[in-house]
Amino acid sequence: VITYTCGVCGHSYTETVPALAVVATIGETKYETVAAAVAAAQDGDVITVVADVTVTAPIVIEKSITLDLGGKTITGENVYPVIRVQGEASVTVQNGGIVNGDYVFVLGASDGSTAGNLVIESGSYKGETTVVSVTKGTLTVNGGTFEAVPYNGSYAYTLNCVDANYRNGTAVIVVNGGSFYKFNPADNAAEGAATRFTTEGYKATADGDSFVVTVCDHSNTTTD
Repeated sequence: VITYTCGVCGHSYTETVPALAVVATIGETKYETVAAAVAAAQDGDVITVVADVTVTAPIVIEKSITLDLGGKTITGENVYPVIRVQGEASVTVQNGGIVNGDYVFVLGASDGSTAGNLVIESGSYKGETTVVSVTKGTLTVNGGTFEAVPYNGSYAYTLNCVDANYRNGTAVIVVNGGSFYKFNPADNAAEGAATRFTTEGYKATADGDSFVVTVCDHSNTTTD
């Protein structure tokens, strides 16, 4: 409630102003959008999403932060992508989910000038064609569920790199965990036949329509 007083006649009246919606927090500080929280964040901060939200423009992160989705869902309205990590930042994402009618994450500046690094610890992520695309930088998946709407019937690009940068080692994907719908991180065609994103000591096991990555005694194996 706000009270206004006329400086001439002294008459006063009150007006009720609706409370602003809080979407994200950094500590005790509240923000109306995730993008506003990102803009205010400092390296090392944890941004917590506290409400389901729809975004219509990419969220660009150039700081090394943790994005805790807090069990909430960010929905992209066919925005490319929902989150871009660049400027040599290293970002950790966990909990909650992100859904989009296009890519969910892109790592690296669009012109390739800077890298972006992302660690996904947990959560649910669904995109069109590709969930995470690495232009330049490193994606590390330790957990979470991943599903892409197929491109021409193929799920091969659920995780994907810019081909030339994958070959020269500036675009890297490391999968240590997670569940992938109709996409085998240990044996896929994202970067050519028999592409392996799993690391030594991990296996991808078929579980219905998904492949689940877990620790094993042998490196880069797939079981049916």
